Amino acid sequence: MKILLRPSESTTLNVVPDLAEVDGKLFFSKKAYQHLRELVDTEGEFLPVTYKGGTGFIFNILTIAEDQNGLNEKLTGYDRHRNLSNFSFREEVMGKTPIFRAKIDHYQGIFCNESFKNKVNEASLSGVNFSIDLGNPMRETYGPLQ
Repeated sequence: MKILLRPSESTTLNVVPDLAEVDGKLFFSKKAYQHLRELVDTEGEFLPVTYKGGTGFIFNILTIAEDQNGLNEKLTGYDRHRNLSNFSFREEVMGKTPIFRAKIDHYQGIFCNESFKNKVNEASLSGVNFSIDLGNPMRETYGPLQ
């Protein structure tokens, strides 16, 4: 499979990251694959890809929180328009799972545990940000400030 990797809107640099999230899937550079494959191998499938300047992998995450009974229903809520406003996972269920997705956000988010985050940081892999705010992972402010 061939893919096109473009720089983010905030930069003009044409640098290929080690990890990149695209619609609930992860691009892995060869370096990321070397460091993370063993940790995440049982949670999905690696699909080889080529891009201008190299090769890598798309990781299709197949572990779904709801299939593991890992969504914390008590901490999941909706606003008055029935839009999802917050959600959480059951730590005792999903805490040992290095990487997973969820039905509740239409499989768009990628969630991980501390071991995955630590491996990424130890290997100095580029391209991802970590946030504990599941509903606003980019830490962006929407609408007028209160």
